[in-house]
Amino acid sequence: MSSHQYKDFKIEKKLLGGAMGKTFLVQLLATGVFYVMKCLDYFVDEDKAIADTEISQMLKLASKFTVVLVETIIYGAQICLIMEYYKGGDLKNTITELQKIPEKDRSIRVWEIFGQTTRALHHLHSRGIMHRDLKPANIFTNEDGSVRLGDFGLVKDITDKEYATKAGTNAYMAPEGHLTKKLDFKSDIFSLGIIVFQLLTNQHPFDAPSEAETIEKIKKGYMTKLPVWVSAEMKKLVEAMLSTDASKRPTTQQIMEQETIRIYLKTQEDKERMNEEKEKMNLEFQKMKSEMAKIQQTQSKPKEQIKQNPKEQSLPTSDEPQTKPTSNPQMVSASKSRWSSSKIPRPVLEPNKSSHGFINCQFLVVLDQVNITMDDLRNNQPILRHLVELSSIYPDGVQPPESVLQDLADLLLKMIRDKKGISMPVPQSAPLPTITQGPAVTQQKSLPPPPISKRPPPPPPSNIKK
Repeated sequence: MSSHQYKDFKIEKKLLGGAMGKTFLVQLLATGVFYVMKCLDYFVDEDKAIADTEISQMLKLASKFTVVLVETIIYGAQICLIMEYYKGGDLKNTITELQKIPEKDRSIRVWEIFGQTTRALHHLHSRGIMHRDLKPANIFTNEDGSVRLGDFGLVKDITDKEYATKAGTNAYMAPEGHLTKKLDFKSDIFSLGIIVFQLLTNQHPFDAPSEAETIEKIKKGYMTKLPVWVSAEMKKLVEAMLSTDASKRPTTQQIMEQETIRIYLKTQEDKERMNEEKEKMNLEFQKMKSEMAKIQQTQSKPKEQIKQNPKEQSLPTSDEPQTKPTSNPQMVSASKSRWSSSKIPRPVLEPNKSSHGFINCQFLVVLDQVNITMDDLRNNQPILRHLVELSSIYPDGVQPPESVLQDLADLLLKMIRDKKGISMPVPQSAPLPTITQGPAVTQQKSLPPPPISKRPPPPPPSNIKK
């Protein structure tokens, strides 16, 4: 699943290093986008099995709750995992930063991280998978506050009646891992309880001068008490998660059903839904922008090429009688065929879909050119009809069928009124004025001049002698 080579990336700095591989912050030279590169040994069969397991688990667990694996690259005797980079960093950095803000604000942020991490862990447990190495260094935050779970090198598939063998970091391991060397889903809950305690206090709940003493305190349940400013709901939940009796620890589902957790998860889900809609609109706009670029390229075709094309309708000379386009079946047929050509995408007219992009890309340019204000447009439908007749918004100056022009006029007027909050019915478009046009020139039929008021002749002077 590799589309790049190792040389395509520039290493910015080293993030982590250890027995499970080295991790770097890298930049893709072609785009300037930052990624995280994790390099694992990939030479002997044992190393290959470990790396392949982590890759397969990342692909299996891929979701909005987990770190995204972008691609893998073979580099010498190593395999490099290219993953998304989350600018918020891991929770080690978050724990430090939280101590700089007031306790009330800190509590709010801890509830948010707590809920999202539980949701991510539930994503694993509901698929029969344990993490086995849950700690601050394996949980990442993004700029929008969302949380991602990562580092699946030690994840283990188990059933309800099975246990995983001891693995992970001693300071975050549940008592049963130290005593019986067996872990289950409740062991991940214990690790999460330690993380939440650290987010609140910047201290390990079983802190001791040495790792051996910390392990002893974990096995015996000698936990430091939470500060008095921590809410009773939070205290009760964390203490249950850190119980030495695994049966007394809540499941991920039970944690997510807590009142405060449910509120923060609902807020986060609403935020994610809004971001998804925003991303869809942006993709739609980019698609429309690309289509407009193709249309502009078609419009920039030299006039000489147009005249040399025998399929194009030439302009009538001064010696030839000029006729209306509607009376010329050949011209009407050519106009319809060019509008329906597969090379020229027809704009979407549905207001709830792409019409906003169509207006932004085409009509706003025209409005700026003719310098018409919103007040003028509001009640002046003839001007609106004139705008959709301008040849600059059609490829090669070819006007679409009259029904399409009427749809465009009604749509533009409706969108302007909706934007200005004008509550008045949208009138039906009047018949469009007849237009005489050629391949690249559109001429509007001249309108009759305004009536000139005739004044009565002045009376003859009274002093004239008869």
